[in-house]
Amino acid sequence: MQRAVDGLRTVELLLSSNDKLPALSPSLLEVVQNDKSTRARIRLAALLTPFRWILFEEKKKKIPLVDSVIRDGLKLGSTNFYLNGIPPLFKGAELIRKGFPDPLTTGSRAQIGILLRNTSIHYPVVGAEWSSSLFFALVQEVVDCWSDEGLDGTISYSKQGT
Repeated sequence: MQRAVDGLRTVELLLSSNDKLPALSPSLLEVVQNDKSTRARIRLAALLTPFRWILFEEKKKKIPLVDSVIRDGLKLGSTNFYLNGIPPLFKGAELIRKGFPDPLTTGSRAQIGILLRNTSIHYPVVGAEWSSSLFFALVQEVVDCWSDEGLDGTISYSKQGT
């Protein structure tokens, strides 16, 4: 459960103006800060972070646990694009991570264009904007690096296994 709390803390940390972290690009934050349903999807997805890799078998099909939690557990369905908006956030974060394995280098325009064609990253019909997908990929990356607060109250990060 600590991972769920870490996910939500990461979202709030990145959305707040914090002197301890470098500022994020306004174009990256615009949709997440201004659209209530996008913000709600990001927060719920962050809480579901511990379950992102878990699959279960239902009717001989492997289904991500995140889908089932939203559909069957919380019974949210397609309200605010939860069911068709949150699972693509996880898929998009993984695609971005695989597309840019070294975060210090940027990809070519062609590589970025290919990623933007993927509906898990950019599909406005279900509220999936490229900026919210990129923001959530950043949240996932920070959660993977998260460690407890230091004794002096500063937040420390260390890369943990993915």
